[in-house]
Amino acid sequence: MKCDICVFGCELSEKSYGRCGNYYFDGSEIKERFPDRYLTCCPISIETMPMLHYYPQGRFFQVTTFGCNLNCKGCVAKIIAKGIAGNEDFLYHFSPKEIVQKAMEEKCLGITFLINDPIASFYTFLALAREAKKHNLKIGCASNALFTQTAFAKLLPYLDFINFGVKAYSNLAEKKAVFSNILSAYEKGVHVEIAVIHSKGSEASLKETACEIANLSKSIPLQLMRFIPLEDSLPQFEPSIYESEKFVEELKSILDFVYLFNSPGTDLLNTACKECGNLLYKRDFYGPMGAKVRSVSLDLSKCDNCSKNIVGANLPNEEIFSESGFSGGYPFTRALDMMEAIAIALQETKHSKMIKLWQTMLKIENFKDFHEQLQDVEAYLKLIEKFGILLDRGKEAQDLTKYFRAKLDLIAEKIPPKSERKKVLYCMGQPNFVLKSERLENKLVELAGGISLNKTIAEKKSRPGFLILDKELESLNPDFIFISGFLADDLSAIYNKLEKSNLQIKAKKNQNIFLVPKVWDFGSPRIILGIMFIAQKLYPHIFDFDMLKGAQEFYKKFYKQDYNPDIVNRSFSKPDAKWCWEE
Repeated sequence: MKCDICVFGCELSEKSYGRCGNYYFDGSEIKERFPDRYLTCCPISIETMPMLHYYPQGRFFQVTTFGCNLNCKGCVAKIIAKGIAGNEDFLYHFSPKEIVQKAMEEKCLGITFLINDPIASFYTFLALAREAKKHNLKIGCASNALFTQTAFAKLLPYLDFINFGVKAYSNLAEKKAVFSNILSAYEKGVHVEIAVIHSKGSEASLKETACEIANLSKSIPLQLMRFIPLEDSLPQFEPSIYESEKFVEELKSILDFVYLFNSPGTDLLNTACKECGNLLYKRDFYGPMGAKVRSVSLDLSKCDNCSKNIVGANLPNEEIFSESGFSGGYPFTRALDMMEAIAIALQETKHSKMIKLWQTMLKIENFKDFHEQLQDVEAYLKLIEKFGILLDRGKEAQDLTKYFRAKLDLIAEKIPPKSERKKVLYCMGQPNFVLKSERLENKLVELAGGISLNKTIAEKKSRPGFLILDKELESLNPDFIFISGFLADDLSAIYNKLEKSNLQIKAKKNQNIFLVPKVWDFGSPRIILGIMFIAQKLYPHIFDFDMLKGAQEFYKKFYKQDYNPDIVNRSFSKPDAKWCWEE
Protein backbone atom coordinates (compact mmCIF):
# COMPACT_ATOMS: atom_id res chain seq x y z
CA MET A 1 0.00 0.00 0.00
CA LYS A 2 1.39 3.40 -0.97
CA CYS A 3 1.36 6.01 1.81
CA ASP A 4 -0.61 9.13 0.87
CA ILE A 5 0.59 11.45 3.65
CA CYS A 6 3.69 12.92 1.99
CA VAL A 7 4.88 13.22 -1.59
CA PHE A 8 7.42 10.38 -1.30
CA GLY A 9 4.61 7.81 -1.38
CA CYS A 10 6.42 5.04 0.48
CA GLU A 11 5.26 1.44 0.02
CA LEU A 12 3.97 0.26 3.41
CA SER A 13 3.25 -3.14 4.87
CA GLU A 14 3.03 -4.60 8.35
CA LYS A 15 6.84 -4.66 8.48
CA SER A 16 7.78 -1.80 6.14
CA TYR A 17 7.38 1.63 7.75
CA GLY A 18 8.49 4.16 5.13
CA ARG A 19 11.02 7.02 5.23
CA CYS A 20 9.80 8.47 8.52
CA GLY A 21 9.42 5.02 10.11
CA ASN A 22 6.07 5.87 11.69
CA TYR A 23 3.38 4.22 9.48
CA TYR A 24 2.35 0.75 8.40
CA PHE A 25 -0.41 -0.91 6.38
CA ASP A 26 -2.42 -3.44 8.37
CA GLY A 27 -4.13 -4.95 5.34
CA SER A 28 -7.06 -2.58 5.28
CA GLU A 29 -5.73 0.92 6.09
CA ILE A 30 -2.63 2.97 6.89
CA LYS A 31 -2.03 3.36 10.61
CA GLU A 32 0.36 5.28 12.80
CA ARG A 33 2.71 2.97 14.68
CA PHE A 34 2.87 4.98 17.91
CA PRO A 35 -0.06 7.42 18.06
CA ASP A 36 -0.37 10.06 20.78
CA ARG A 37 3.27 9.73 21.91
CA TYR A 38 5.10 12.97 22.69
CA LEU A 39 8.69 13.80 23.47
CA THR A 40 7.91 17.19 24.93
CA CYS A 41 4.78 19.19 25.80
CA CYS A 42 5.14 22.66 27.31
CA PRO A 43 4.06 26.29 26.98
CA ILE A 44 6.16 28.63 24.82
CA SER A 45 6.04 32.19 23.55
CA ILE A 46 5.21 31.98 19.88
CA GLU A 47 8.39 33.75 18.72
CA THR A 48 10.38 30.67 19.78
CA MET A 49 8.40 28.56 17.26
CA PRO A 50 9.38 30.81 15.43
CA MET A 51 6.37 32.86 14.35
CA LEU A 52 6.72 36.66 14.30
CA HIS A 53 3.54 38.20 12.89
CA TYR A 54 0.91 36.10 14.67
CA TYR A 55 -0.26 37.00 18.17
CA PRO A 56 3.10 38.53 19.12
CA GLN A 57 4.24 37.48 22.61
CA GLY A 58 1.33 35.05 22.82
CA ARG A 59 1.55 31.88 24.89
CA PHE A 60 1.04 28.65 22.94
CA PHE A 61 1.34 25.00 23.91
CA GLN A 62 4.18 23.21 22.11
CA VAL A 63 3.95 19.53 21.23
CA THR A 64 6.80 17.52 19.71
CA THR A 65 6.84 13.86 18.73
CA PHE A 66 9.67 12.12 16.81
CA GLY A 67 10.63 11.21 13.27
CA CYS A 68 10.81 13.05 9.96
CA ASN A 69 10.37 12.21 6.27
CA LEU A 70 13.59 14.08 5.39
CA ASN A 71 17.20 13.43 6.37
CA CYS A 72 18.77 16.88 6.01
CA LYS A 73 22.49 17.34 6.47
CA GLY A 74 23.21 19.31 9.62
CA CYS A 75 19.63 19.13 10.93
CA VAL A 76 19.32 21.17 14.12
CA ALA A 77 16.96 18.50 15.52
CA LYS A 78 18.69 15.38 14.16
CA ILE A 79 18.31 13.48 17.43
CA ILE A 80 14.54 13.95 17.43
CA ALA A 81 14.13 13.53 13.68
CA LYS A 82 16.15 10.32 13.34
CA GLY A 83 17.56 9.24 16.71
CA ILE A 84 14.46 8.33 18.74
CA ALA A 85 11.93 5.56 18.16
CA GLY A 86 8.28 5.65 19.16
CA ASN A 87 8.50 2.67 21.50
CA GLU A 88 10.79 4.45 24.00
CA ASP A 89 9.17 4.47 27.42
CA PHE A 90 10.38 8.00 28.22
CA LEU A 91 7.82 9.36 25.74
CA TYR A 92 4.61 10.84 27.12
CA HIS A 93 1.34 9.18 26.13
CA PHE A 94 -1.48 11.74 26.04
CA SER A 95 -4.85 11.65 24.31
CA PRO A 96 -5.97 14.70 22.28
CA LYS A 97 -8.32 15.65 25.13
CA GLU A 98 -5.48 15.51 27.65
CA ILE A 99 -3.25 17.77 25.52
CA VAL A 100 -6.07 20.26 25.05
CA GLN A 101 -6.75 20.23 28.79
CA LYS A 102 -3.07 20.93 29.52
CA ALA A 103 -3.04 23.80 27.03
CA MET A 104 -6.08 25.38 28.68
CA GLU A 105 -4.64 24.90 32.17
CA GLU A 106 -1.52 26.74 31.02
CA LYS A 107 -3.75 29.55 29.69
CA CYS A 108 -2.44 29.09 26.16
CA LEU A 109 -4.05 30.67 23.11
CA GLY A 110 -3.52 27.53 21.11
CA ILE A 111 -1.37 24.53 20.29
CA THR A 112 1.59 24.32 17.94
CA PHE A 113 3.45 21.28 16.63
CA LEU A 114 7.15 21.94 16.10
CA ILE A 115 10.76 20.69 16.03
CA ASN A 116 9.99 17.46 14.17
CA ASP A 117 7.49 17.45 11.30
CA PRO A 118 3.76 16.73 11.80
CA ILE A 119 4.01 14.68 8.58
CA ALA A 120 5.62 12.00 10.78
CA SER A 121 2.66 12.02 13.22
CA PHE A 122 -0.12 13.03 10.87
CA TYR A 123 -3.05 11.20 12.46
CA THR A 124 -1.99 12.25 15.97
CA PHE A 125 -1.81 15.89 14.91
CA LEU A 126 -5.05 15.76 12.93
CA ALA A 127 -6.96 14.34 15.91
CA LEU A 128 -5.39 16.94 18.18
CA ALA A 129 -6.33 19.76 15.78
CA ARG A 130 -9.95 18.60 15.69
CA GLU A 131 -10.13 18.47 19.49
CA ALA A 132 -8.47 21.89 19.85
CA LYS A 133 -11.08 23.49 17.60
CA LYS A 134 -13.88 22.21 19.84
CA HIS A 135 -12.42 24.41 22.57
CA ASN A 136 -11.70 27.47 20.38
CA LEU A 137 -7.94 27.01 20.59
CA LYS A 138 -5.73 28.17 17.72
CA ILE A 139 -3.82 25.39 15.98
CA GLY A 140 -0.59 25.59 14.00
CA CYS A 141 2.65 23.86 13.13
CA ALA A 142 6.03 24.06 11.47
CA SER A 143 6.41 21.76 8.47
CA ASN A 144 8.55 21.11 5.40
CA ALA A 145 5.29 21.37 3.38
CA LEU A 146 5.77 18.03 1.60
CA PHE A 147 2.20 16.85 2.34
CA THR A 148 0.26 15.31 -0.48
CA GLN A 149 -2.68 17.49 -1.54
CA THR A 150 -5.00 14.80 -0.15
CA ALA A 151 -3.42 14.84 3.31
CA PHE A 152 -3.06 18.63 3.48
CA ALA A 153 -6.70 19.07 2.50
CA LYS A 154 -7.68 17.06 5.60
CA LEU A 155 -5.56 19.24 7.89
CA LEU A 156 -6.20 22.63 6.30
CA PRO A 157 -9.70 23.30 7.74
CA TYR A 158 -8.24 23.22 11.27
CA LEU A 159 -5.07 25.27 10.71
CA ASP A 160 -4.80 28.88 11.87
CA PHE A 161 -1.08 29.41 11.32
CA ILE A 162 1.86 27.56 9.81
CA ASN A 163 5.59 28.03 9.35
CA PHE A 164 6.63 26.39 6.09
CA GLY A 165 10.29 25.36 6.20
CA VAL A 166 11.20 25.42 2.52
CA LYS A 167 14.16 23.10 1.86
CA ALA A 168 16.30 22.43 -1.19
CA TYR A 169 14.31 20.34 -3.69
CA SER A 170 15.57 17.10 -5.17
CA ASN A 171 13.11 17.33 -8.07
CA LEU A 172 10.41 19.50 -9.64
CA ALA A 173 7.57 17.43 -8.14
CA GLU A 174 8.72 18.30 -4.60
CA LYS A 175 8.86 22.00 -5.45
CA LYS A 176 5.36 21.92 -6.96
CA ALA A 177 3.98 20.15 -3.89
CA VAL A 178 5.51 22.69 -1.50
CA PHE A 179 4.24 25.76 -3.32
CA SER A 180 0.86 24.18 -3.96
CA ASN A 181 0.45 23.71 -0.19
CA ILE A 182 1.70 27.23 0.54
CA LEU A 183 -0.84 28.61 -1.95
CA SER A 184 -3.67 26.49 -0.49
CA ALA A 185 -2.94 27.69 3.05
CA TYR A 186 -2.64 31.33 2.01
CA GLU A 187 -5.88 31.29 -0.01
CA LYS A 188 -7.73 29.68 2.90
CA GLY A 189 -6.71 32.56 5.17
CA VAL A 190 -4.18 30.60 7.22
CA HIS A 191 -1.42 32.85 8.58
CA VAL A 192 1.71 31.83 6.68
CA GLU A 193 5.37 32.49 7.43
CA ILE A 194 8.20 30.87 5.51
CA ALA A 195 11.63 29.79 6.75
CA VAL A 196 14.67 29.08 4.58
CA ILE A 197 18.27 28.12 5.36
CA HIS A 198 21.06 30.47 4.26
CA SER A 199 24.26 28.53 3.62
CA LYS A 200 27.16 29.71 1.50
CA GLY A 201 26.34 29.26 -2.16
CA SER A 202 22.56 29.11 -1.70
CA GLU A 203 21.90 32.79 -2.48
CA ALA A 204 20.65 32.36 -6.05
CA SER A 205 18.10 29.68 -5.18
CA LEU A 206 16.92 31.65 -2.13
CA LYS A 207 16.36 34.74 -4.26
CA GLU A 208 14.29 32.60 -6.60
CA THR A 209 12.25 31.36 -3.63
CA ALA A 210 11.75 34.94 -2.41
CA CYS A 211 10.46 35.95 -5.84
CA GLU A 212 8.00 33.05 -5.87
CA ILE A 213 6.73 34.09 -2.43
CA ALA A 214 6.43 37.70 -3.61
CA ASN A 215 4.27 36.56 -6.53
CA LEU A 216 1.83 35.30 -3.92
CA SER A 217 2.21 38.23 -1.53
CA LYS A 218 5.12 40.56 -0.69
CA SER A 219 3.84 40.79 2.89
CA ILE A 220 4.43 37.11 3.78
CA PRO A 221 7.26 37.14 6.36
CA LEU A 222 10.43 35.33 5.31
CA GLN A 223 12.67 33.94 8.05
CA LEU A 224 16.27 33.53 6.94
CA MET A 225 17.94 30.93 9.14
CA ARG A 226 21.70 31.42 9.07
CA PHE A 227 23.12 27.93 8.60
CA ILE A 228 24.69 26.43 11.73
CA PRO A 229 26.93 23.45 10.81
CA LEU A 230 25.83 20.67 13.13
CA GLU A 231 25.93 16.87 13.09
CA ASP A 232 27.31 15.72 9.70
CA SER A 233 27.58 19.15 8.03
CA LEU A 234 30.88 20.84 7.21
CA PRO A 235 31.83 24.24 8.68
CA GLN A 236 32.82 25.66 5.28
CA PHE A 237 29.16 26.26 4.43
CA GLU A 238 28.46 28.55 7.40
CA PRO A 239 28.09 32.22 6.42
CA SER A 240 29.16 34.85 8.92
CA ILE A 241 26.50 36.97 10.60
CA TYR A 242 27.75 39.90 8.53
CA GLU A 243 27.32 37.93 5.27
CA SER A 244 23.78 36.89 6.19
CA GLU A 245 22.91 40.45 7.20
CA LYS A 246 24.02 41.72 3.78
CA PHE A 247 21.94 39.04 2.09
CA VAL A 248 18.82 39.95 4.10
CA GLU A 249 19.13 43.52 2.82
CA GLU A 250 19.13 42.16 -0.75
CA LEU A 251 16.00 40.10 -0.09
CA LYS A 252 14.24 43.15 1.35
CA SER A 253 14.09 44.52 -2.19
CA ILE A 254 11.87 41.54 -3.02
CA LEU A 255 9.75 41.06 0.13
CA ASP A 256 8.41 43.48 2.75
CA PHE A 257 9.46 41.48 5.81
CA VAL A 258 12.69 39.48 5.94
CA TYR A 259 14.18 38.41 9.29
CA LEU A 260 17.53 36.94 10.27
CA PHE A 261 17.80 34.12 12.83
CA ASN A 262 20.76 32.33 14.46
CA SER A 263 22.64 35.64 14.55
CA PRO A 264 23.06 37.08 18.07
CA GLY A 265 23.27 40.87 18.13
CA THR A 266 21.63 41.49 14.76
CA ASP A 267 18.90 44.12 14.49
CA LEU A 268 17.32 42.21 11.60
CA LEU A 269 14.81 40.50 13.90
CA ASN A 270 13.03 43.84 14.34
CA THR A 271 9.81 44.83 12.54
CA ALA A 272 9.46 48.28 10.99
CA CYS A 273 6.42 49.72 9.22
CA LYS A 274 6.97 49.48 5.46
CA GLU A 275 4.90 52.63 4.95
CA CYS A 276 6.74 55.07 7.24
CA GLY A 277 9.70 53.16 8.72
CA ASN A 278 8.44 53.42 12.30
CA LEU A 279 9.99 50.69 14.49
CA LEU A 280 7.16 48.51 15.81
CA TYR A 281 8.88 45.52 17.37
CA LYS A 282 12.38 45.00 18.72
CA ARG A 283 13.45 41.40 19.15
CA ASP A 284 16.52 39.57 20.43
CA PHE A 285 18.11 36.29 19.43
CA TYR A 286 16.65 33.56 21.69
CA GLY A 287 18.64 30.44 20.93
CA PRO A 288 18.67 28.41 17.70
CA MET A 289 15.69 29.25 15.47
CA GLY A 290 14.18 31.46 18.19
CA ALA A 291 13.44 35.12 18.93
CA LYS A 292 12.06 37.07 21.87
CA VAL A 293 10.19 40.38 21.83
CA ARG A 294 12.18 43.11 23.60
CA SER A 295 9.85 46.09 23.10
CA VAL A 296 6.63 46.84 21.22
CA SER A 297 4.63 49.83 20.04
CA LEU A 298 1.49 50.65 21.99
CA ASP A 299 -0.94 49.39 19.35
CA LEU A 300 -0.12 45.81 18.46
CA SER A 301 -2.39 45.52 15.43
CA LYS A 302 -1.19 48.52 13.41
CA CYS A 303 1.53 51.13 13.13
CA ASP A 304 1.09 53.74 15.87
CA ASN A 305 2.56 56.38 13.55
CA CYS A 306 0.71 55.99 10.24
CA SER A 307 -2.01 53.45 11.25
CA LYS A 308 -1.04 50.96 8.52
CA ASN A 309 -2.25 47.50 9.65
CA ILE A 310 0.67 45.17 8.99
CA VAL A 311 1.88 43.45 12.14
CA GLY A 312 -0.63 40.69 12.77
CA ALA A 313 -3.23 39.68 15.29
CA ASN A 314 -3.69 41.70 18.47
CA LEU A 315 -2.17 40.42 21.68
CA PRO A 316 -4.59 39.50 24.47
CA ASN A 317 -4.03 41.38 27.71
CA GLU A 318 -1.87 38.83 29.52
CA GLU A 319 1.54 38.58 31.14
CA ILE A 320 4.43 37.94 28.76
CA PHE A 321 5.60 34.35 29.06
CA SER A 322 9.29 33.45 29.40
CA GLU A 323 10.58 29.89 29.06
CA SER A 324 13.15 28.63 31.54
CA GLY A 325 16.10 26.26 31.21
CA PHE A 326 15.80 23.96 28.21
CA SER A 327 12.01 24.21 27.84
CA GLY A 328 10.40 25.68 24.77
CA GLY A 329 11.48 25.49 21.14
CA TYR A 330 14.83 24.09 20.06
CA PRO A 331 16.83 24.38 23.34
CA PHE A 332 15.35 21.00 24.32
CA THR A 333 17.29 19.44 21.43
CA ARG A 334 20.49 21.06 22.74
CA ALA A 335 19.93 19.39 26.12
CA LEU A 336 19.90 15.99 24.41
CA ASP A 337 23.06 16.98 22.53
CA MET A 338 24.84 17.88 25.76
CA MET A 339 24.03 14.50 27.29
CA GLU A 340 25.36 12.91 24.12
CA ALA A 341 28.53 15.04 24.34
CA ILE A 342 29.48 13.56 27.72
CA ALA A 343 28.73 10.01 26.60
CA ILE A 344 30.92 10.35 23.50
CA ALA A 345 33.80 11.81 25.54
CA LEU A 346 33.47 8.73 27.77
CA GLN A 347 34.11 6.76 24.57
CA GLU A 348 30.63 5.33 24.29
CA THR A 349 30.05 4.37 20.66
CA LYS A 350 26.83 2.34 20.72
CA HIS A 351 23.65 4.25 19.96
CA SER A 352 21.54 1.77 21.92
CA LYS A 353 23.48 2.73 25.08
CA MET A 354 22.88 6.42 24.33
CA ILE A 355 19.16 5.80 23.97
CA LYS A 356 19.13 4.14 27.40
CA LEU A 357 20.98 7.11 28.89
CA TRP A 358 18.44 9.57 27.44
CA GLN A 359 15.69 7.33 28.73
CA THR A 360 17.12 7.35 32.26
CA MET A 361 17.81 11.08 32.30
CA LEU A 362 14.42 12.05 30.88
CA LYS A 363 12.74 9.93 33.54
CA ILE A 364 14.67 11.10 36.58
CA GLU A 365 15.97 14.54 35.71
CA ASN A 366 14.22 17.81 36.14
CA PHE A 367 15.48 19.77 33.13
CA LYS A 368 15.84 22.86 35.27
CA ASP A 369 18.30 20.95 37.46
CA PHE A 370 20.15 19.66 34.40
CA HIS A 371 20.41 23.19 33.01
CA GLU A 372 21.85 24.42 36.31
CA GLN A 373 24.37 21.56 36.43
CA LEU A 374 25.74 22.76 33.10
CA GLN A 375 26.45 26.23 34.49
CA ASP A 376 29.11 25.17 37.01
CA VAL A 377 32.32 23.24 36.35
CA GLU A 378 32.25 21.29 39.63
CA ALA A 379 28.63 20.28 39.04
CA TYR A 380 29.55 19.33 35.48
CA LEU A 381 32.35 17.06 36.71
CA LYS A 382 29.88 15.33 39.02
CA LEU A 383 27.56 14.88 36.04
CA ILE A 384 30.40 13.21 34.13
CA GLU A 385 30.91 10.81 37.05
CA LYS A 386 27.17 10.10 37.13
CA PHE A 387 27.13 9.33 33.39
CA GLY A 388 30.14 7.08 33.90
CA ILE A 389 28.09 4.97 36.32
CA LEU A 390 25.00 4.91 34.09
CA LEU A 391 27.04 3.90 31.03
CA ASP A 392 29.27 1.47 32.92
CA ARG A 393 32.25 3.62 32.00
CA GLY A 394 33.52 4.54 35.42
CA LYS A 395 37.21 4.39 34.48
CA GLU A 396 36.68 6.66 31.46
CA ALA A 397 34.76 9.13 33.65
CA GLN A 398 37.56 9.05 36.22
CA ASP A 399 40.18 9.70 33.52
CA LEU A 400 38.19 12.64 32.14
CA THR A 401 37.60 14.32 35.50
CA LYS A 402 41.25 13.71 36.48
CA TYR A 403 42.35 15.43 33.26
CA PHE A 404 40.06 18.39 34.05
CA ARG A 405 41.37 18.78 37.58
CA ALA A 406 45.01 18.58 36.55
CA LYS A 407 44.55 21.43 34.07
CA LEU A 408 42.44 23.49 36.49
CA ASP A 409 45.01 23.08 39.27
CA LEU A 410 47.82 24.11 36.94
CA ILE A 411 46.00 27.30 35.97
CA ALA A 412 44.87 28.09 39.53
CA GLU A 413 48.49 27.93 40.74
CA LYS A 414 49.69 30.52 38.23
CA ILE A 415 46.93 33.10 37.79
CA PRO A 416 47.78 36.57 39.15
CA PRO A 417 46.21 38.10 42.30
CA LYS A 418 42.78 39.72 41.92
CA SER A 419 44.22 43.25 41.82
CA GLU A 420 46.14 42.37 38.63
CA ARG A 421 43.47 40.40 36.77
CA LYS A 422 42.04 41.41 33.40
CA LYS A 423 38.44 42.55 32.96
CA VAL A 424 36.54 40.36 30.50
CA LEU A 425 33.26 40.71 28.63
CA TYR A 426 31.82 37.49 27.21
CA CYS A 427 29.55 37.82 24.20
CA MET A 428 27.82 35.76 21.55
CA GLY A 429 27.96 36.65 17.88
CA GLN A 430 28.88 40.29 18.39
CA PRO A 431 30.21 42.48 21.26
CA ASN A 432 26.83 44.12 21.90
CA PHE A 433 25.13 40.79 22.67
CA VAL A 434 26.36 39.85 26.15
CA LEU A 435 25.83 36.50 27.83
CA LYS A 436 23.85 36.33 31.07
CA SER A 437 25.84 36.32 34.30
CA GLU A 438 24.70 32.81 35.25
CA ARG A 439 26.19 31.28 32.11
CA LEU A 440 29.07 28.82 32.34
CA GLU A 441 31.24 30.93 30.04
CA ASN A 442 31.58 33.61 32.74
CA LYS A 443 32.69 30.99 35.24
CA LEU A 444 35.31 29.79 32.75
CA VAL A 445 36.65 33.35 32.65
CA GLU A 446 37.04 33.33 36.43
CA LEU A 447 38.75 29.93 36.43
CA ALA A 448 41.14 31.28 33.80
CA GLY A 449 41.98 34.23 36.07
CA GLY A 450 39.78 36.94 34.60
CA ILE A 451 37.17 39.26 36.12
CA SER A 452 33.73 38.75 34.58
CA LEU A 453 32.13 42.07 33.64
CA ASN A 454 28.96 40.21 32.65
CA LYS A 455 28.22 39.80 36.35
CA THR A 456 28.08 43.59 36.79
CA ILE A 457 25.37 44.24 34.17
CA ALA A 458 21.69 44.69 35.02
CA GLU A 459 20.04 41.78 33.23
CA LYS A 460 16.94 41.40 31.12
CA LYS A 461 14.60 38.44 30.79
CA SER A 462 16.14 36.59 27.90
CA ARG A 463 18.37 33.70 26.95
CA PRO A 464 21.23 33.15 26.46
CA GLY A 465 21.95 36.86 26.66
CA PHE A 466 20.75 40.32 25.66
CA LEU A 467 21.71 43.43 23.73
CA ILE A 468 23.47 46.37 25.36
CA LEU A 469 23.86 49.84 23.87
CA ASP A 470 27.16 51.16 22.53
CA LYS A 471 27.42 53.57 25.44
CA GLU A 472 27.04 50.66 27.89
CA LEU A 473 29.79 48.73 26.10
CA GLU A 474 32.03 51.80 26.22
CA SER A 475 31.28 52.32 29.91
CA LEU A 476 32.22 48.71 30.71
CA ASN A 477 35.51 49.24 28.80
CA PRO A 478 36.66 45.58 28.91
CA ASP A 479 40.33 44.68 28.64
CA PHE A 480 39.32 41.59 26.68
CA ILE A 481 36.24 40.47 24.75
CA PHE A 482 35.64 36.79 24.05
CA ILE A 483 33.02 35.72 21.52
CA SER A 484 31.29 32.38 22.19
CA GLY A 485 32.41 29.35 20.24
CA PHE A 486 28.81 28.35 19.44
CA LEU A 487 27.66 31.24 17.27
CA ALA A 488 30.41 33.62 16.21
CA ASP A 489 30.83 36.32 13.59
CA ASP A 490 33.82 37.06 11.41
CA LEU A 491 36.50 38.79 13.52
CA SER A 492 37.30 41.40 10.86
CA ALA A 493 33.58 42.26 10.64
CA ILE A 494 33.48 42.75 14.42
CA TYR A 495 36.42 45.16 14.35
CA ASN A 496 34.90 47.02 11.38
CA LYS A 497 31.61 47.52 13.24
CA LEU A 498 33.42 48.77 16.33
CA GLU A 499 35.47 51.14 14.16
CA LYS A 500 32.35 52.56 12.51
CA SER A 501 30.78 53.10 15.93
CA ASN A 502 33.94 54.92 17.02
CA LEU A 503 33.84 53.07 20.33
CA GLN A 504 36.75 53.72 22.65
CA ILE A 505 37.37 50.47 24.50
CA LYS A 506 40.63 48.84 25.55
CA ALA A 507 39.82 45.47 23.95
CA LYS A 508 39.45 47.11 20.55
CA LYS A 509 42.47 49.38 20.93
CA ASN A 510 44.78 46.54 22.01
CA GLN A 511 43.36 44.00 19.53
CA ASN A 512 42.18 41.79 22.39
CA ILE A 513 38.94 40.48 20.90
CA PHE A 514 39.00 36.73 20.36
CA LEU A 515 36.70 34.10 18.87
CA VAL A 516 36.72 31.03 21.12
CA PRO A 517 37.23 27.88 18.99
CA LYS A 518 34.04 25.97 18.24
CA VAL A 519 32.35 24.37 21.27
CA TRP A 520 35.28 24.98 23.63
CA ASP A 521 33.21 27.01 26.04
CA PHE A 522 29.80 25.37 26.50
CA GLY A 523 27.89 22.13 26.03
CA SER A 524 30.80 19.71 25.80
CA PRO A 525 33.71 18.38 27.88
CA ARG A 526 35.86 20.42 25.48
CA ILE A 527 35.26 23.34 27.86
CA ILE A 528 38.57 22.48 29.51
CA LEU A 529 40.24 23.54 26.24
CA GLY A 530 38.23 26.77 26.47
CA ILE A 531 39.58 27.54 29.93
CA MET A 532 43.15 26.94 28.71
CA PHE A 533 42.51 29.12 25.64
CA ILE A 534 41.15 32.01 27.72
CA ALA A 535 43.99 31.79 30.27
CA GLN A 536 46.60 31.80 27.50
CA LYS A 537 45.06 34.87 25.83
CA LEU A 538 44.70 36.78 29.11
CA TYR A 539 48.18 36.03 30.41
CA PRO A 540 50.53 34.99 27.57
CA HIS A 541 53.52 35.85 29.77
CA ILE A 542 52.34 33.19 32.27
CA PHE A 543 50.75 30.48 30.12
CA ASP A 544 52.37 29.14 26.98
CA PHE A 545 49.72 26.57 26.05
CA ASP A 546 50.04 25.31 22.50
CA MET A 547 46.29 25.00 21.89
CA LEU A 548 46.61 22.99 18.69
CA LYS A 549 48.75 20.49 20.58
CA GLY A 550 46.32 20.62 23.54
CA ALA A 551 43.34 19.89 21.30
CA GLN A 552 45.20 17.02 19.67
CA GLU A 553 46.00 15.58 23.11
CA PHE A 554 42.34 15.84 24.18
CA TYR A 555 41.03 14.24 20.97
CA LYS A 556 43.52 11.38 21.11
CA LYS A 557 42.83 10.69 24.78
CA PHE A 558 39.03 10.96 24.84
CA TYR A 559 37.83 10.54 21.26
CA LYS A 560 40.56 8.16 20.07
CA GLN A 561 41.08 10.18 16.90
CA ASP A 562 43.05 13.12 15.52
CA TYR A 563 41.95 16.73 15.87
CA ASN A 564 41.17 18.22 12.46
CA PRO A 565 39.82 21.78 12.80
CA ASP A 566 38.71 21.75 9.15
CA ILE A 567 35.91 19.28 9.91
CA VAL A 568 35.06 20.37 13.46
CA ASN A 569 31.66 22.04 13.31
CA ARG A 570 29.38 23.57 15.96
CA SER A 571 27.91 20.33 17.32
CA PHE A 572 28.09 20.08 21.09
CA SER A 573 28.12 16.30 20.97
CA LYS A 574 30.04 15.05 17.95
CA PRO A 575 33.81 15.69 17.92
CA ASP A 576 33.59 16.46 14.19
CA ALA A 577 31.34 16.13 11.14
CA LYS A 578 32.53 12.59 10.35
CA TRP A 579 31.85 10.99 13.74
CA CYS A 580 28.85 8.66 13.88
CA TRP A 581 27.35 6.02 16.16
CA GLU A 582 28.09 2.35 15.53
CA GLU A 583 24.38 1.56 15.41
